[in-house]
Amino acid sequence: MKKIYSLTLVALLVSTLSIAQTGLGSTVGDLTIKTHDGKDFNLYSHFKSGRAVLLDLWWVECFNCKVWAPKVEQLYLDYGKNENELFVLGLNMTDPDGNKAATNDNAGITKFKTDEGVTYPDAGFEGNLDGGRSIVRDYYWSDINPIFGNGSFAQCVLLMPDMTDAAKSSVIWFDYGAIHTAA
Repeated sequence: MKKIYSLTLVALLVSTLSIAQTGLGSTVGDLTIKTHDGKDFNLYSHFKSGRAVLLDLWWVECFNCKVWAPKVEQLYLDYGKNENELFVLGLNMTDPDGNKAATNDNAGITKFKTDEGVTYPDAGFEGNLDGGRSIVRDYYWSDINPIFGNGSFAQCVLLMPDMTDAAKSSVIWFDYGAIHTAA
């Protein structure tokens, strides 16, 4: 029964989102970080348990991110607040030394989430810096961005688990900021 539900979940998600073609089926490396609320997150652990993962890539000053966040929030709510086969995670992309750092710290992330009505977990800066570099930003540039091959910034990426080999889990959908959900 669980496999049927997982396939239904994927079918529903894909049917409610704009489909992009390039990069589908690509695999991604593992990611271990702390969420903004201090919890540990490991991407491959979610894959091994059969959970799809939706990564929402954003920064607090981004207009499209502000438009997108409530839609991702609705998916988070509709699919069980990370208690079922889908795990939604926001990844803040600007590092603390970036050109938009003034409001892009943990306080800025909290304000963004409050202003946009976002409750899904996110990875802030605290606990995610390695020698002053952002683990999240480095992961994006090493594992996510090369999938698209056009230098564009993907707003959201949906990864489908491979329970037999987490490293074979793959991208089944992504979008550049024009997410559409059913009314």
